[in-house]
Amino acid sequence: MEATELIAKLLEINGGVVEMALDGLPDEKFDEGPTDDTNPVGWLLWHKTRVEDAVIAHVTDDTQVWPGGWAEKFGADPSPQNIGMGHKPETVHSLKFTKAELKTYADAVREKTNAALKSLSPEDLEKEIPDFFPGQTIRVGEMLGRGLIADNIQHSGQVCYLRGYHTGFGWMPF
Repeated sequence: MEATELIAKLLEINGGVVEMALDGLPDEKFDEGPTDDTNPVGWLLWHKTRVEDAVIAHVTDDTQVWPGGWAEKFGADPSPQNIGMGHKPETVHSLKFTKAELKTYADAVREKTNAALKSLSPEDLEKEIPDFFPGQTIRVGEMLGRGLIADNIQHSGQVCYLRGYHTGFGWMPF
């Protein structure tokens, strides 16, 4: 299995766990965190999707899906740099998401991600590109590991935790 196939498979598996966590989650819990100073499920899903969108556009030197009207739908800053880093609680709770719109955005990003992963060769994964940290570089493969896989799994785990927080045990079928 090629590294890019493994990345795609990990994203697919992780996405399935998130779908289970969202299945049956009452809509009123989507924008509700345990406290006013914590991120709710909707924001976490938006953020992990924004990071994926930004990372894939960065490693492929392409545009993000985000400028396609998504900022307006969510009441968010349309800047491609707006991925949620540094958001204060007021900003987190001012964004409005629906499961359906977030799923549509996430599906569009994942479609672009899968196409990008299929286009990357093993040699491409070794290329040095500018990191998101100013003045630093990173290999494409490392960017995909750190910026895509690690971030995606971390925030998906937070979504699963919040699902249990909101509805208790028994939501996961195994």
